[in-house]
Order: sequence, then structure tokens, then C-alpha cells
Amino acid sequence: MAKKKKQELEQDAQQREQGGDGAIIPKDWLYNPVVYSQISGDFTMLQQRILAGVLEVIQSKILRSINEKEEGKQFPSLFSEDEMMGDSTSIEISPKKFGITPEHYDYLEDALKDLANIRIGFPKPYKDKMNYVVAPLFARLEIPMGANRRTGKVRVVMLNENIRDFFSMDKGYTEYLSRITQISKKVRTPRIYIFLTSFKDIGHKKVAYDDFCRFLGIDDETARADRLNRINQQLNNKEISQKEANERLEALTKWENPFKKWNKVKSQIIDPAKLELDTFSSDDQIDITFEYEPLYEGGKKRSNPSHIQFTVIKKRLAIEHDEQKYIKRQRHSLVQTMCDWCKDLRPYDVRELFERVEDAWLQDFSDFCLRDIRQAVEKKQPDNVAAYVMTMAENYIRDMERKHHAPKPEIEPEDMFQMKPEPEFLPGKASDRWAQLLAGADSEMLDLLRRAEYRGLRNGQFYVTISEQDSRLWQEMEPRMEEVYASARSLLGLSRFEPAIVTEVRK
Repeated sequence: MAKKKKQELEQDAQQREQGGDGAIIPKDWLYNPVVYSQISGDFTMLQQRILAGVLEVIQSKILRSINEKEEGKQFPSLFSEDEMMGDSTSIEISPKKFGITPEHYDYLEDALKDLANIRIGFPKPYKDKMNYVVAPLFARLEIPMGANRRTGKVRVVMLNENIRDFFSMDKGYTEYLSRITQISKKVRTPRIYIFLTSFKDIGHKKVAYDDFCRFLGIDDETARADRLNRINQQLNNKEISQKEANERLEALTKWENPFKKWNKVKSQIIDPAKLELDTFSSDDQIDITFEYEPLYEGGKKRSNPSHIQFTVIKKRLAIEHDEQKYIKRQRHSLVQTMCDWCKDLRPYDVRELFERVEDAWLQDFSDFCLRDIRQAVEKKQPDNVAAYVMTMAENYIRDMERKHHAPKPEIEPEDMFQMKPEPEFLPGKASDRWAQLLAGADSEMLDLLRRAEYRGLRNGQFYVTISEQDSRLWQEMEPRMEEVYASARSLLGLSRFEPAIVTEVRK
């Protein structure tokens, strides 16, 4: 029963923020160290949310590292020398990062315990070579106890000797949406997606088949070691007897890896992951999908391939994000060029002023700085060049702000009434998300929700019709409906203050 409940919890975490059908998807980009994205292992969906949650918490450190890299031309350490003084470093994370509420802390503790016991393979540079080593990612994962109850925080303890390897920034970083670990129904889709992001700007990569299986944790050695480690851990925790452990060890000697053959990896892992990524990227929930081709040595096409050729396909979100990165580089380059030209300019002040320049007129502003300002300085020969440059730039920005944000003419009340748009009604839209809401509803509310007739989306909200009797009952239960409304807002991508369900009495 507990196992079934745990599976339901993980499935709920997968679907908690499912979008599609025009839902508003938050573009929450995470910066992800390259080595971290290449950690191998076979993880549950909840464990992958924990891994992503660790990254979310240290985002401020990663952003500082990237910004300082722009200044100093190299990535500094993510952790300060003071933080690295002892044997370990710890951070605390709210379980909300993993989509877990207090009533499910028991299942979160199980996932934390399992993840802490997994020994994870990762690439570690040594001189001119890249070695592959196996070590625990975390020294300890726990929900600490306070005065007779849990503190409501997850403590993550990492060994300092491994931190620089796990969170290495010296070879740059990849980017991904934390959303992928929340919406995937297939457990290995997030791992394949994170793997693809490490070379998405190159667009293609030839990967050794054995290395790919090792990354996913489905190779013979890793899969067998995981099972052996699990048996030993259960024995140490006295969850099983020595006799049961011996029986499981005996069964392990006869165990056959279900992913030993390519056709199983293709049909049960790669193709389902590709189907999900195709769907998610078409719905603008993630940025990329992929194509692949198995490669065989000597022309033979039996047994397992020697390599897999992956081709990354960028979709709308990726193209949009590339444009944003280009704008950011252009803005940074303009600041750098102006400060190199006029040594008296203070980079911080220039950067702060130039942040007001909107993307739409950044190119015009850049031309103004590099041509008009320089010509004016040469012609006027001001005593204080830096002040003169900043004043010209400030005046230009103010003029453009006035031009682009001039107040719109007031509309007379009768005109406003005439121009008020009709409510947008999309019959039958998002019925799958309404069904998802029903599946997660409390039993006390479920009968009432089931009796409602789902009609579609109205102004982006669930629109249902109900009987007169249910209308009165709905009003009585309104104070207890907040959890249902919160789930509905999450499914539709609405803010916490927006109504999520519109009801109308059936005529």
C-alpha cells in the first residue's frame, strides 16, 4: 500500500504543473554546470526534482560566477574559501521546491535516503585526461528534527572534496528548464534532456553507446551495483533479515539486465523520451527536441550500435532564448567598448544606465554611442569627457522612453463600454487538465466537482455549469475550496490572486 501511495505521489509530482493547450508556461531558466549535467545514474522523478532543487537554491552563486566571469575572463569558485574550510558544506531547502507538502514528508524522506545512498558516476578531469569515477554525490540528505517535530527544511550536506568536481564551472555551463522534471511522465526523459542541453549550441554529437547507457544508469555494472547497494542498505537498516538478504543476493547473480539489448533501449527509453520532448517543445513548454541515428562498426546492423548520433532541434523557446543571449552580449559589449574608449567612465554606472535601454531600440542606441557621442566629443572637446558622455546617453534614453511610453489618449466612458471585448470562450479546451484537477481533488469536494458540467476555458479559466442546488452548496463550501482553486491555478498557469473556476447555473 505504501509503495502504491509513493508511486501516486511521484506521478502527482510529475503532473503537478502540466501545461499545454495554450497554458502560460513560466520560462524559468536554470544555469547548470556541465559536470553536474553529466552525472550518471538511474533516478526516480522525485529524486530528479531533488537534484534540480539543489541547483535552484545555488542559482545566486552560479549567476555571480557567470557575472564575475564576464569581468575576470574566468569562472571563480561557486563556494567561498570560508565555506570550503571544513570537510563538508551544507545548504537547507524548502520541500516546496520539490512539490512536497508536509503530509508527504515520509515519502520525501525515503527518496532522500535512497538518493544519499546512491554512488554516482561522473567525469573528473586529471591532467590531460578525463577519468570516470564513482562516488556519493551527497554526504547526507535529511529532514532535521526540531522540538518533537520536523523542521520543514531539507538539509543537503556535500563533501568539500567533491564539490569542485560536481559543480565545476571552468568549462562553462548549460541551461535548462527546471520544469522538465515536473512535467515528464517517463522517468528518463529529464536525464536525456539534460544530456542534450550540454551540446545544443553545437547541434549534434556522436556518443559512445556504452557511455550513454552508463550516464542513464542502465549499463550492467551500474544497474547491478545499485541493486547490490540497495540490498546492503536494507540489511544495515534492518529492513530485511540476513536470510532475505542472502536470497536477494542469490537472485541478483541470476538477474538479467532488461536494457542489455539496443531494441529495448530504443523502444522503452529513447523513443518515449523523444515523443515527450517532441510534444513538450511543440507546446512551448521546453526549448529543444532531438533526432537520433544508431551507428554500427563495419557496416553490421545487428546487436548493439557502437555509437549514437544525436541531432538537437531548437524550437521556439530556444530561438527566443538565443535572441535574449545575443541582446545580453550586445549590451555587455557596448558597455565594454565605451569604457575602453573613455577610461574615466565607471563600468558599474554605465551598465546601470544602459540597462534602461530597451531591446527594441538597443541597436539605435548602440549606433548613437559609437558614432554620435564620439563625434560630439571630438568636436566639443569637453573638460570632463565622462560626464559629457553620460549626460548625452541619459538624454537620449529619456527621449526614447518618452517616445515609446507616451500616455495614451483617454477613452470616454461610452467608448470604453463599446470597446469592452466579449469574454473569450474556448469550448472543450483543457478538458485533460480539468480531469487532472478531479483526479487530485479531496474526496469531500470530488462529488461536487464531478456533478459540474465542464464546458471549456473562459478567459483562461475553467468554465463549468452547475445545478441550482449545487450552486448553493458551492457557496457553502467556498471557504474550504482554496486547495482546489490553488491546484486549478497551478494547472492553468494563473497567479495566486486570479479566480480559476467560473461557475454558471444551468438554465
